[in-house]
Amino acid sequence: MNYKEVIEHPEKYDFNIQALGDCSIPNPFRGRRFIGDFERVSFAVKLHELEPIFESGKDLPSFERAGPRKNIFHDPQKTRAAIITCGGLCPGLNDVIKNIVNVLWQGYGVQDILGLRYGYRGLSAKHTLPPLLLNPNNVDTIHEHGGTILGSSRGNQDIGEMVETLIKKKINLLFTIGGDGTLQGAGAIAEEISKRNLPISIIGVPKTIDNDLSFTEKTFGFETAVYASPILLQLPTMRPRVRSTESVWLNLWDAIRDLSQAMHPSQILWSTFVLFQKCR
Repeated sequence: MNYKEVIEHPEKYDFNIQALGDCSIPNPFRGRRFIGDFERVSFAVKLHELEPIFESGKDLPSFERAGPRKNIFHDPQKTRAAIITCGGLCPGLNDVIKNIVNVLWQGYGVQDILGLRYGYRGLSAKHTLPPLLLNPNNVDTIHEHGGTILGSSRGNQDIGEMVETLIKKKINLLFTIGGDGTLQGAGAIAEEISKRNLPISIIGVPKTIDNDLSFTEKTFGFETAVYASPILLQLPTMRPRVRSTESVWLNLWDAIRDLSQAMHPSQILWSTFVLFQKCR
Protein backbone atom coordinates (compact mmCIF):
# COMPACT_ATOMS: atom_id res chain seq x y z
CA MET A 1 0.00 0.00 0.00
CA ASN A 2 1.35 3.43 -0.91
CA TYR A 3 0.21 7.01 -1.22
CA LYS A 4 -0.40 6.93 -4.97
CA GLU A 5 -2.49 3.77 -4.80
CA VAL A 6 -4.81 5.29 -2.19
CA ILE A 7 -5.28 8.47 -4.25
CA GLU A 8 -6.06 6.54 -7.43
CA HIS A 9 -8.25 3.84 -5.81
CA PRO A 10 -9.64 5.24 -2.53
CA GLU A 11 -12.56 2.80 -2.59
CA LYS A 12 -10.15 -0.10 -1.92
CA TYR A 13 -8.94 1.21 1.43
CA ASP A 14 -10.68 1.49 4.77
CA PHE A 15 -8.93 3.56 7.43
CA ASN A 16 -11.62 3.15 10.07
CA ILE A 17 -10.47 1.84 13.43
CA GLN A 18 -12.25 -1.32 14.54
CA ALA A 19 -14.37 -0.86 17.67
CA LEU A 20 -14.50 -3.51 20.39
CA GLY A 21 -18.05 -2.59 21.40
CA ASP A 22 -20.20 0.23 22.70
CA CYS A 23 -18.27 3.04 24.36
CA SER A 24 -20.49 3.69 27.38
CA ILE A 25 -18.00 4.71 30.08
CA PRO A 26 -17.61 8.47 30.65
CA ASN A 27 -14.05 9.60 29.94
CA PRO A 28 -12.38 10.78 33.19
CA PHE A 29 -9.86 12.90 31.26
CA ARG A 30 -10.32 16.57 32.20
CA GLY A 31 -9.09 19.80 30.68
CA ARG A 32 -9.21 18.57 27.09
CA ARG A 33 -11.74 19.04 24.31
CA PHE A 34 -13.24 15.71 23.36
CA ILE A 35 -13.09 14.65 19.72
CA GLY A 36 -16.32 13.61 18.02
CA ASP A 37 -16.50 10.29 16.22
CA PHE A 38 -17.51 12.16 13.06
CA GLU A 39 -14.30 14.23 12.95
CA ARG A 40 -11.87 13.06 10.29
CA VAL A 41 -8.66 14.26 8.66
CA SER A 42 -8.23 14.21 4.89
CA PHE A 43 -5.72 11.70 3.59
CA ALA A 44 -4.48 14.18 0.97
CA VAL A 45 -4.12 17.95 1.20
CA LYS A 46 -3.13 18.87 -2.36
CA LEU A 47 -6.07 20.21 -4.35
CA HIS A 48 -5.00 18.66 -7.66
CA GLU A 49 -5.04 15.23 -5.98
CA LEU A 50 -8.45 15.75 -4.40
CA GLU A 51 -10.28 17.14 -7.46
CA PRO A 52 -10.38 13.81 -9.40
CA ILE A 53 -11.80 12.06 -6.34
CA PHE A 54 -14.55 14.67 -5.94
CA GLU A 55 -15.36 14.53 -9.65
CA SER A 56 -15.64 10.73 -9.57
CA GLY A 57 -18.12 10.89 -6.69
CA LYS A 58 -16.00 8.57 -4.55
CA ASP A 59 -15.67 9.04 -0.81
CA LEU A 60 -12.63 11.06 0.15
CA PRO A 61 -10.00 8.87 1.89
CA SER A 62 -9.58 10.06 5.45
CA PHE A 63 -8.39 9.10 8.91
CA GLU A 64 -10.25 9.24 12.19
CA ARG A 65 -9.02 12.30 14.07
CA ALA A 66 -6.84 11.42 17.07
CA GLY A 67 -7.72 12.61 20.54
CA PRO A 68 -9.81 11.76 23.62
CA ARG A 69 -13.44 10.73 23.16
CA LYS A 70 -16.30 11.68 25.46
CA ASN A 71 -17.06 8.03 26.16
CA ILE A 72 -14.62 5.12 26.20
CA PHE A 73 -14.79 1.33 26.05
CA HIS A 74 -12.32 0.20 28.73
CA ASP A 75 -13.02 0.91 32.39
CA PRO A 76 -9.83 2.62 33.67
CA GLN A 77 -10.26 1.04 37.11
CA LYS A 78 -10.24 -2.44 35.56
CA THR A 79 -7.63 -1.81 32.86
CA ARG A 80 -4.14 -3.27 32.78
CA ALA A 81 -1.99 -1.60 30.14
CA ALA A 82 1.34 -2.82 28.77
CA ILE A 83 4.07 -1.18 26.71
CA ILE A 84 6.72 -2.85 24.53
CA THR A 85 9.56 -1.46 22.41
CA CYS A 86 10.83 -3.48 19.46
CA GLY A 87 13.48 -3.33 16.76
CA GLY A 88 16.40 -0.92 16.52
CA LEU A 89 17.07 1.78 19.06
CA CYS A 90 15.81 5.25 18.26
CA PRO A 91 16.12 8.66 19.96
CA GLY A 92 12.96 9.40 21.95
CA LEU A 93 11.89 5.91 22.95
CA ASN A 94 12.01 6.70 26.66
CA ASP A 95 10.13 9.96 26.03
CA VAL A 96 7.28 8.00 24.45
CA ILE A 97 7.20 5.48 27.30
CA LYS A 98 7.13 8.30 29.86
CA ASN A 99 4.31 10.16 28.14
CA ILE A 100 2.17 7.05 27.67
CA VAL A 101 2.51 6.28 31.37
CA ASN A 102 1.72 9.86 32.41
CA VAL A 103 -1.36 10.16 30.19
CA LEU A 104 -2.72 6.78 31.29
CA TRP A 105 -2.08 7.44 34.98
CA GLN A 106 -2.87 11.14 35.33
CA GLY A 107 -5.37 11.58 32.52
CA TYR A 108 -7.36 8.35 32.53
CA GLY A 109 -6.69 6.99 36.01
CA VAL A 110 -5.12 3.75 34.75
CA GLN A 111 -2.70 2.76 37.51
CA ASP A 112 -1.82 -0.77 36.44
CA ILE A 113 0.85 -0.38 33.74
CA LEU A 114 3.42 -3.01 32.76
CA GLY A 115 6.62 -2.55 30.80
CA LEU A 116 7.23 -5.78 28.90
CA ARG A 117 10.93 -6.60 28.48
CA TYR A 118 12.79 -7.01 25.21
CA GLY A 119 10.09 -6.49 22.63
CA TYR A 120 7.78 -9.28 21.55
CA ARG A 121 9.97 -11.72 23.47
CA GLY A 122 8.22 -10.27 26.52
CA LEU A 123 5.00 -11.85 25.28
CA SER A 124 6.57 -15.25 24.71
CA ALA A 125 5.86 -18.05 27.17
CA LYS A 126 9.59 -18.90 27.05
CA HIS A 127 10.55 -15.44 28.32
CA THR A 128 11.23 -15.48 32.05
CA LEU A 129 12.08 -11.86 32.89
CA PRO A 130 9.24 -10.26 34.86
CA PRO A 131 7.74 -7.04 33.46
CA LEU A 132 8.52 -3.67 34.99
CA LEU A 133 5.80 -1.95 36.99
CA LEU A 134 5.57 1.56 35.56
CA ASN A 135 4.29 4.72 37.23
CA PRO A 136 4.93 8.48 36.91
CA ASN A 137 7.61 8.38 39.62
CA ASN A 138 9.87 5.73 38.12
CA VAL A 139 9.62 7.13 34.59
CA ASP A 140 10.09 10.76 35.61
CA THR A 141 13.69 11.10 34.40
CA ILE A 142 14.00 8.33 31.81
CA HIS A 143 13.81 10.86 28.98
CA GLU A 144 17.30 12.00 30.00
CA HIS A 145 18.75 8.65 28.92
CA GLY A 146 19.14 7.06 25.49
CA GLY A 147 17.81 3.72 24.38
CA THR A 148 14.80 2.20 26.09
CA ILE A 149 14.38 1.14 29.70
CA LEU A 150 12.40 -1.86 28.48
CA GLY A 151 15.07 -3.25 26.21
CA SER A 152 14.35 -4.34 22.65
CA SER A 153 14.65 -7.35 20.37
CA ARG A 154 14.18 -8.42 16.79
CA GLY A 155 12.60 -11.53 15.33
CA ASN A 156 9.17 -13.11 15.18
CA GLN A 157 7.25 -14.76 17.99
CA ASP A 158 4.25 -17.07 17.76
CA ILE A 159 1.13 -14.91 17.41
CA GLY A 160 -1.20 -17.31 19.23
CA GLU A 161 1.29 -17.65 22.07
CA MET A 162 1.54 -13.87 22.46
CA VAL A 163 -2.25 -13.53 22.59
CA GLU A 164 -2.38 -16.26 25.23
CA THR A 165 0.15 -14.26 27.29
CA LEU A 166 -2.05 -11.15 27.04
CA ILE A 167 -4.97 -13.20 28.33
CA LYS A 168 -2.92 -14.82 31.10
CA LYS A 169 -1.52 -11.50 32.30
CA LYS A 170 -4.99 -9.88 32.00
CA ILE A 171 -3.69 -7.14 29.69
CA ASN A 172 -6.44 -5.37 27.78
CA LEU A 173 -4.44 -2.42 26.42
CA LEU A 174 -1.16 -3.02 24.56
CA PHE A 175 1.07 -0.25 23.19
CA THR A 176 3.61 -1.46 20.61
CA ILE A 177 6.41 1.00 19.78
CA GLY A 178 8.35 0.08 16.67
CA GLY A 179 8.87 0.25 12.93
CA ASP A 180 7.47 -1.62 9.96
CA GLY A 181 8.06 -5.14 11.28
CA THR A 182 6.77 -4.26 14.75
CA LEU A 183 3.57 -2.74 13.40
CA GLN A 184 3.01 -5.73 11.12
CA GLY A 185 3.31 -7.88 14.23
CA ALA A 186 0.84 -5.63 16.05
CA GLY A 187 -1.57 -6.01 13.13
CA ALA A 188 -1.25 -9.81 13.27
CA ILE A 189 -1.93 -9.78 17.02
CA ALA A 190 -4.98 -7.57 16.46
CA GLU A 191 -6.29 -9.96 13.79
CA GLU A 192 -5.94 -12.94 16.13
CA ILE A 193 -7.68 -11.02 18.91
CA SER A 194 -10.53 -10.15 16.53
CA LYS A 195 -10.90 -13.81 15.52
CA ARG A 196 -11.24 -14.76 19.17
CA ASN A 197 -13.56 -11.82 19.87
CA LEU A 198 -11.42 -10.66 22.82
CA PRO A 199 -11.85 -7.20 24.43
CA ILE A 200 -8.19 -6.23 23.96
CA SER A 201 -6.97 -3.06 22.23
CA ILE A 202 -3.69 -2.90 20.29
CA ILE A 203 -2.11 0.52 19.68
CA GLY A 204 0.81 0.95 17.32
CA VAL A 205 3.25 3.84 17.83
CA PRO A 206 5.36 4.36 14.66
CA LYS A 207 9.11 4.48 15.33
CA THR A 208 11.98 4.62 12.85
CA ILE A 209 14.93 6.93 12.18
CA ASP A 210 14.48 6.11 8.47
CA ASN A 211 11.09 7.90 8.38
CA ASP A 212 9.87 5.30 5.87
CA LEU A 213 6.51 4.26 7.34
CA SER A 214 3.48 4.72 5.12
CA PHE A 215 1.06 7.53 6.01
CA THR A 216 3.36 8.95 8.70
CA GLU A 217 4.77 12.37 7.80
CA LYS A 218 7.52 12.32 10.41
CA THR A 219 8.39 9.71 13.03
CA PHE A 220 10.08 10.60 16.30
CA GLY A 221 13.84 10.18 16.27
CA PHE A 222 14.14 11.13 12.61
CA GLU A 223 15.19 14.74 13.26
CA THR A 224 17.87 13.61 15.71
CA ALA A 225 19.27 11.21 13.13
CA VAL A 226 19.36 13.95 10.50
CA TYR A 227 21.01 16.36 12.95
CA ALA A 228 23.69 13.86 13.97
CA SER A 229 24.49 12.53 10.49
CA PRO A 230 26.51 15.59 9.30
CA ILE A 231 28.71 15.27 12.39
CA LEU A 232 29.45 11.63 11.60
CA LEU A 233 29.97 12.42 7.93
CA GLN A 234 32.87 14.68 8.93
CA LEU A 235 34.76 11.70 10.33
CA PRO A 236 36.79 11.04 7.14
CA THR A 237 38.70 14.28 7.83
CA MET A 238 39.17 13.61 11.54
CA ARG A 239 41.41 11.26 13.49
CA PRO A 240 42.07 11.49 17.22
CA ARG A 241 45.56 11.44 18.69
CA VAL A 242 45.96 8.35 20.84
CA ARG A 243 48.74 6.42 22.51
CA SER A 244 49.84 3.07 21.09
CA THR A 245 48.12 1.29 23.96
CA GLU A 246 44.83 2.73 22.71
CA SER A 247 45.06 1.22 19.25
CA VAL A 248 41.71 -0.52 19.70
CA TRP A 249 39.97 2.86 19.84
CA LEU A 250 41.96 4.07 16.86
CA ASN A 251 40.73 1.08 14.90
CA LEU A 252 37.20 1.78 16.09
CA TRP A 253 37.45 5.35 14.86
CA ASP A 254 38.63 4.15 11.45
CA ALA A 255 35.71 1.71 11.30
CA ILE A 256 33.20 4.47 12.03
CA ARG A 257 34.88 6.67 9.42
CA ASP A 258 34.50 3.89 6.83
CA LEU A 259 30.82 3.55 7.75
CA SER A 260 30.27 7.25 7.17
CA GLN A 261 31.62 6.86 3.63
CA ALA A 262 29.74 3.70 2.72
CA MET A 263 26.34 3.90 4.42
CA HIS A 264 23.18 5.94 4.24
CA PRO A 265 23.14 8.60 7.02
CA SER A 266 20.08 7.05 8.67
CA GLN A 267 22.00 3.78 9.16
CA ILE A 268 25.15 5.29 10.66
CA LEU A 269 23.83 5.91 14.18
CA TRP A 270 22.78 2.32 14.79
CA SER A 271 25.93 0.88 13.26
CA THR A 272 28.13 3.14 15.39
CA PHE A 273 26.27 1.99 18.50
CA VAL A 274 26.88 -1.66 17.58
CA LEU A 275 30.58 -1.01 17.04
CA PHE A 276 30.98 0.61 20.44
CA GLN A 277 29.09 -2.24 22.09
CA LYS A 278 31.44 -4.79 20.51
CA CYS A 279 34.49 -2.89 21.77
CA ARG A 280 33.33 -2.54 25.37
